[in-house]
Amino acid sequence: MDLQADNHEPGRETRDAESFEKALRRAAEAPQAAQLGTLRRILSDNAATVMGRRHGFDRIDSVEAFRQAVPTHEYHALRPMIEMQRGSGEAVLSAAAPVVHVPASGAVRRCDRVPLVEQDLKSRTEARAVAHRALARESGFAAGRVLDLSPLAGSPAADLLPGLETVRDMEVRGYVLALATLIHEDVTGIDAGRLEVLDVLQDILDRHAERLLADLRSGKVLVADRLPADLAQAVSEAVRAEPARVAVLEALLAQQGRLSIPEIWPSLVVVAADLTADDTGRPSWLPIRVRIVDTGCELNELRATVAMGLGEDFLPLLTEAYFEFAPAETAHPEAGDFLGVYEIEPGRDYQVFVTTLSGLYRYRLKATARVEGHLGRCPTLRVSRHDLQTRLADRSGLQVSQAIAASTEALRSRFAEIPHFTVLGGARKGSFRLMLERREDIVARADEIADALDRALRRESFAYEIAREEGGEPAVTVGFREQPRGAVAPSASRLACGAA
Repeated sequence: MDLQADNHEPGRETRDAESFEKALRRAAEAPQAAQLGTLRRILSDNAATVMGRRHGFDRIDSVEAFRQAVPTHEYHALRPMIEMQRGSGEAVLSAAAPVVHVPASGAVRRCDRVPLVEQDLKSRTEARAVAHRALARESGFAAGRVLDLSPLAGSPAADLLPGLETVRDMEVRGYVLALATLIHEDVTGIDAGRLEVLDVLQDILDRHAERLLADLRSGKVLVADRLPADLAQAVSEAVRAEPARVAVLEALLAQQGRLSIPEIWPSLVVVAADLTADDTGRPSWLPIRVRIVDTGCELNELRATVAMGLGEDFLPLLTEAYFEFAPAETAHPEAGDFLGVYEIEPGRDYQVFVTTLSGLYRYRLKATARVEGHLGRCPTLRVSRHDLQTRLADRSGLQVSQAIAASTEALRSRFAEIPHFTVLGGARKGSFRLMLERREDIVARADEIADALDRALRRESFAYEIAREEGGEPAVTVGFREQPRGAVAPSASRLACGAA
């Protein structure tokens, strides 16, 4: 299988959704050639990187040579190079500079993040547009307005309000999305990203209905001071509602006692989502008239498959990543165990390895795949994720990263040198305990530290601020630990990474 045998390099041209779909369908007719072209492009583009020089990308002339030269990787194996690239800006893994880092699938620490380059982000957007085209052809998805709620699912491809995906506070992100979507009435389709986003959005509407309507009436945004200045300006311009629409929502709240999604958007007929990302099932409150459609598997590392129609033909993105498969039951696959997408067979489960433009080489995904059918000559895949994360509803509460950031801020404002500290889980969900050294100067200022911590937490978390205004107890309390003689405490930055 010669990497230099075919000069066709799919995916190079600038594409709209139609041309991207055509390129995928052409690739499905010749999946081996398409995959070899994709692998050739990735190796060629990244040959001059540290990884490329180390493994001789410019000398690899076949798939067999690629598998001999480049080992498989878990996240922990690539992490030193990811951090080197992120810290130095050097082309370590990818020639193109990453534009964002997102949590690795299955990561247990907030600092475990993988890079994404611009082209990978574009391919996600294009793949989602392909799925939308299929829905528009075969359903009433796009008969009216289509809402993109994927920023609430943490999608790196989100572009409803550019920059919104960088807002760490999920409650603020949800509040802004609620404002930006409430102004529309003629909604027939929702791209949820993850199905549970509907529950999250409904929860935000239930808890903040009066505040949201007050913002729409006044044209002011309650959470504007929690947003970057340019994003705050964009939000203010985007949420200018017609008085008639506000009146409809106010009447609905008065009559029903809540703003419910089915009542807000009575024309809604289709919700699109990556159903491999959810184990929550259909929301019980969603009317049966609303159809839920799977659009394909998107993991943080890449968009793996895209639905080419409502028949759920999930085609791997042959033009954007190089896929390899090994039997699911093989714990440590050897070179002879690997198959290309054009070689896998129905009736078996396979573990999935990918090579991407963003610098993930033979990277084992937290997923398995099974052949479901064929589109052209390419197998279509049902991908099962193994990295189902904490539910988005839980993420809207106070997070350990927010507790650590607030603790650092409170201590920095009180001490010339930040005392060593540890943040531990508290007695109830969403509560924490800030453990400090039992030093005389620290103990004497315990109440002062607690007050500063509470104020910092209010700035870190909109949900926490609302809870405190409504009489809730402080979520982080201050305690003390004994410092063993001769022990050296880790730095606050290490604690922040290790605890998150």
